[in-house]
Amino acid sequence: MRVAIIGAGVTGLLTAIEIAEAVPAAAIVVYEARHPGGGSTGLSAGLFTGAGYAQEDQTEWRRYGAGRLRALAAEGALGLRRCGFLRVALSEVAYDAQVEMGRRALVNGLDVEVVDIARIGELLPRYRLDGVRGGLWSPNDGYVDGTELCGTLAERAQAAGVRIVRAAVRGLERGAAGR
Repeated sequence: MRVAIIGAGVTGLLTAIEIAEAVPAAAIVVYEARHPGGGSTGLSAGLFTGAGYAQEDQTEWRRYGAGRLRALAAEGALGLRRCGFLRVALSEVAYDAQVEMGRRALVNGLDVEVVDIARIGELLPRYRLDGVRGGLWSPNDGYVDGTELCGTLAERAQAAGVRIVRAAVRGLERGAAGR
């Protein structure tokens, strides 16, 4: 099996690692115009949060991704900054949706808490509570440096046999066999 992946951001590198782990004989090449993390991943805020997603598959993917991040941090390969994440609701409808999101997150093993205004005041004493109905608090969420994460993932990918090629992809063409 030959696999070409465009982009050495988090998605591209994790995809390469997952394929390499599942199919060790695969020939995997990641094409990146700059350097790992040189695109949108390196420019992102690097937030990681498992809560706040209404769809079951989104919550499951967040849980899986958070587990991968925790494993890298436990190995000392990555610095996670856990500061918690609060998603606030400004209406009853939004609050009800967050209660449902919290339920789904708990079913998927995520550490979340549906919070009322009093609890938000305890968590963030300087936060203005005007118009806030409640929220969803994820105490183990936080942020990670996207460039550091991509550097770590690039090392892991290469150790698994993935080639990372510095080249800008300008288009794709199908070969004679339709591949």
